[in-house]
Amino acid sequence: MYAHLGKSVRHWARSVTTCCLLLSLTTVASEVTNNTQTTEALQAQANRTDIVIISDIHPSAYAGGNSPVLDIRAQLFDFYSPYLSDYQLHSRFINAPRALSEMQQRTNYCWPKAVKTAERSALGYFSSQPQVVFPPLRLYMLASHPRAAQVRDLINRSPDGHVPLEVLVELGPELVLGAMRGRSYTPAVDSVIQTLEPNGQVWIRTVPDRATGLFDMLLNGRIDMSLHNSVEMRHFMDLRQLEPELLVVPLREASEPLLGYVMCSRSDVSRRFLADLDRAITDSVKQRGYFDLHMSWVPEAEQAYYQQIYNQQFGTYFELSDKPQGAD
Repeated sequence: MYAHLGKSVRHWARSVTTCCLLLSLTTVASEVTNNTQTTEALQAQANRTDIVIISDIHPSAYAGGNSPVLDIRAQLFDFYSPYLSDYQLHSRFINAPRALSEMQQRTNYCWPKAVKTAERSALGYFSSQPQVVFPPLRLYMLASHPRAAQVRDLINRSPDGHVPLEVLVELGPELVLGAMRGRSYTPAVDSVIQTLEPNGQVWIRTVPDRATGLFDMLLNGRIDMSLHNSVEMRHFMDLRQLEPELLVVPLREASEPLLGYVMCSRSDVSRRFLADLDRAITDSVKQRGYFDLHMSWVPEAEQAYYQQIYNQQFGTYFELSDKPQGAD
């Protein structure tokens, strides 16, 4: 009996040893696989090309968390991420006056939502199509402004309701237009602003607050007029939780929708990045979610018009009544 028991114990011991050995080998194999996968992931990340995306939102805008921050740049690049796996994107805040200078000194800097001008095209490369379309630029002034009646008369007498900016500022030498340093408002508007600067009729704001300060100055009467699109104006109102009575003036020099491209440093790195980004934009603009994102930026009253210019620009047929895919 003891001999039989001894054989059983030895057999059990060999079985346990074999199981432990197999378990150990399995663990080692698993660790090797995990280490290999980790190494491959690190190598893939190391092989990615660094691209710096210039942000127009100062980091202090995120402090506190009580004020809504409309980071359109980040929202757009969330859509592009599946197409940009070969790149490591980094966000860096640079105010508009410095952005062009920084891009000329670097090989991998990109500026989203940039207005394409001849001057900028000579300094960098642009995406082949816009990544975003905004409603046309408008001039805003307080509805209670002493010159408001004259402005309304100009709008009413215009066949299409548009008034030249240069005519508006000629209503009185005391009128001051607010604008942001380094921003292009369209070539035609930029030209008018340049002629006004020597006369002291333009207040150029250099504080990197995405024109929020101009909105405050307009409400406080420190400037008489400011230039924005309705996306910006809606954001300002939400930020300040105000609904001021404003006179909105369509401008002759800015009757077309604003197109925002991605501008990058003039380099081979940027050329390759823009080629991949163009594919991302081409696919994204045809997605319902991308259209809905655009619609979320404007007041409901302007969505029908915004829908029209989006479809015209990108060759799509989205309807406001459409439900996103997967909706009940």
